[in-house]
Amino acid sequence: MVELALTIPILLMILLGTVDVGRMFFSYIQLRNAAFEGARYGETLPSDTTGITTAVLDHGVPSGTTVAVSCSNGDCTNIAAGSSVTITVTTSATFRPIFTSLIQSYFGLGSFTVTGSATTRVAT
Repeated sequence: MVELALTIPILLMILLGTVDVGRMFFSYIQLRNAAFEGARYGETLPSDTTGITTAVLDHGVPSGTTVAVSCSNGDCTNIAAGSSVTITVTTSATFRPIFTSLIQSYFGLGSFTVTGSATTRVAT
């Protein structure tokens, strides 16, 4: 009984930590895939930042996700035919681990930002 009482808290910390790492990785994959969908949309319509943002947010990203769109030439509206301009879509969301509230006072852990990014060449 004593051994069980000593090892259960450690095993629970490992279990909950593993669950949080899995949730964070899942959020990262969602953000990365959503950024790729936005970049794919932006390949043909780089000046439609509202459409790019909608394509990203419709891909099932975590709530509170922010989207940033940029072009390598600095201006996504004036792209000459045949130019080699790339569009980059960056997504970011705040991840709040479940287990953090239990150990935050001991280890100083808290919520942090998870980002995903995708870059593609604009098809002109």
